[in-house]
This record gives sequence, structure tokens and C-alpha cells, in this order.
Amino acid sequence: MAMTANQLVITPEKRQAFKKAILRGMATILSTKEYSRAETLLANMPDDKFDLMADYLRRDILSKGFNAKAMVLETEAYRQRFGITRENSALNCVSLDFQPDEVSNEIWKRICQSKPSDRIRFNSEDDTAICDFWKKFCSREMLEKGGIPSDLFFAGKVPLMDCEIAVDESDLPNGSLFTYRVVIFSDYSERLKNSGDEPVYVGAIVFNVFGMTCFQPIIVIAGVDRTLMGNCGLIGKDKENFIKRTRGMTQQMLVEWSYSCMNTWYGIQLALLHPTVKQVFAHPKTEPVMESKPRKGGKKRRFVRYIKNHVITADNLAQAAKSPVQSSGFTRHTPIWYVIGHWRHYADGRKVFIKPYWKGEMRHLRMDLDGREREIVIEEGGIN
Repeated sequence: MAMTANQLVITPEKRQAFKKAILRGMATILSTKEYSRAETLLANMPDDKFDLMADYLRRDILSKGFNAKAMVLETEAYRQRFGITRENSALNCVSLDFQPDEVSNEIWKRICQSKPSDRIRFNSEDDTAICDFWKKFCSREMLEKGGIPSDLFFAGKVPLMDCEIAVDESDLPNGSLFTYRVVIFSDYSERLKNSGDEPVYVGAIVFNVFGMTCFQPIIVIAGVDRTLMGNCGLIGKDKENFIKRTRGMTQQMLVEWSYSCMNTWYGIQLALLHPTVKQVFAHPKTEPVMESKPRKGGKKRRFVRYIKNHVITADNLAQAAKSPVQSSGFTRHTPIWYVIGHWRHYADGRKVFIKPYWKGEMRHLRMDLDGREREIVIEEGGIN
């Protein structure tokens, strides 16, 4: 096949980058065996045929445009149809990918605009309990899909916007204490209203590995029922050394770890929305946190910030879930469950988001979603 005058010609360096991009995209829908065959096929493809393929893909994208929502929904449908699971997914073959510096820096600026107001501690048993808590309210369809529902973002009701979560798994083989932070950006609701079908960064999971501050962006797309995770962002000077030390990690490992963190986070959010379970968060201890802030002349000013410290146990959760609900002069033992928010699609093409709500005999109970008495961070010494 002859090349046209305007056809794209790819240099060896660009071919390598283009091949990597193609394989990373294909890894989301292929099994490990299929991925291996695709990798071999691209590696052995003659330059002229590779250039033709690259040119076709480029023109196809330019003509059709890129629709993030359509791509996610088609990917989910394909994975379900061909039985792609976390065990056989080609993401197990792909090394970690990182955000470009300019993107990392922009997201990090947004993270730094917030401070955690609460610190929540679990052991491994308690962590399992909070994760299982929200799944009791989840549809079978959502559980089969996997991932974490995105309903609270579209409802505009995230009770706890910035918190530290500490899970002590030292009782498990090779387990240890791991602390991470989940911050939700204050303008997430407004950004979602204007997003159309485009992805929106609504927050991030922040953690430290090998002395490097890392974060995993949390992404939401209108019309997609679950949250998505972006590539890892790095903040620090020794990035090259960090990348070398994490070469053995795969995208699948990071995805599973991220969703494990979000599993706990989502359980906490639903617990805070439950009429009785939210009481386990009602009486935390307040602890001071020493921080410093740069000033002119290079000096730093130290100040105290207070954070609420919660220790939540599986027994607390189970007991609170069984507690009676007081309403209209009657006492009832919580015949109530949570309906995950979802998108309803109509025959005429319309789609409407059905907000999450509590259902059951107590559905008439007026739920005050913002009713939890919560201390906002107090800073002393005149620092804003």
C-alpha cells in the first residue's frame, strides 16, 4: 500500500512511544495472554505497516473526537463480555505510569488548599467491617462491576471532605501500619455540573512510599456509576530513584491498592450518613498537630492545628447499626437501607441521575446529611 503525501511518518523514538501508548490502552481490555500476542505483533510489525496503522488511528481519533465516558463504558462492557478480571487482566503486565510534572504540580496545589479535619484509626478486623458495611446497601450489579460507587459526588453530599485513615494490619502476615489521606476538592460539585462527558478530578488519595509523597487522583465522569483512578502523581526531588525502586509494581497492583483505600473511605462516608451508625463518630478525642508555614526572609512560623481522632471498632459499628431509630414518637429497629445513586436511561436518550437515598419503613425519616457535629480545623496564633 503506497503512502499518501500527508501521511504521518514515525521516527524510531516516536514509534517506541506510540507502541507503548497503544499497549497501555489495550491492557485495559485484554487478558495477559492476548496482551503478550499483541506485544509480539507490534514488535515484529514492519515500519511501513506500523506507520500506516499509526496514521489510521490518528485520523480516526481526529475525525471522531475523544469521548472519555464512551470509552469507559465500552471498556467495562468489553471486559464483562470477555471475562477480563483482576487476575487475568493485562494490567498485570504493565508497569506503573506516572503523571507528567505539570499535571502533578497542578493537582498537588489543589490538595494543599485543604487540611484534614479528622483522623480515623482501624485495625484489620475493623477495616473489614467498615468495608463490608457499605456493601450491604449495594446492588448486586454494582458489586459485580467492582469499584466504588460515584453517587455521593453527583448528589453533592460527601460528609467528610478531608481525612487521614490509619489501618493497622500488623496482626496479618507481612502486615504493618499504613496511613493515607483522602482529600475531596471543595469545588468538585461545581466542576461536575459543567463537565459534560469529560472526566473530573474530584479529589486524591495521598500517601508516602520510599520517602516520596505520592497521590492517586480520584476521577468521576457523569453517566459512569463508579469512581476511576488516574495515574500516580509524584512530589519530591528523587523521582528517578523512586521510579527505579517501583519497577516491579504493575498498574493492576496500584489499582487494587487504590480501590482498597477507597473501599474504606466510602464505608466511612455511608456510616456518617446512616441515622444511627454515624453516632460512632460523635465523640472523638481532639489532638494538636504542630505545623509550620513559610514567611518572608526564609523563616518559618510554627502554629497548632487541631484534628479529631476517632478509633472505630467492628463492635461499635455492629452495635450502632442495630440501635433503634427514634422518629415521630416511635422506636424502631432500623428497617432501613441505602440505595446507591445511579443513572437512569430513558428510551428517548435522556439520562437522569437518581440521587442516593435511604429506603424502607423508615424512608419517611428526614435525613440530615450534613447533621454530624464536626469540628473544622482550628488554627491558633492568627494563621489563616
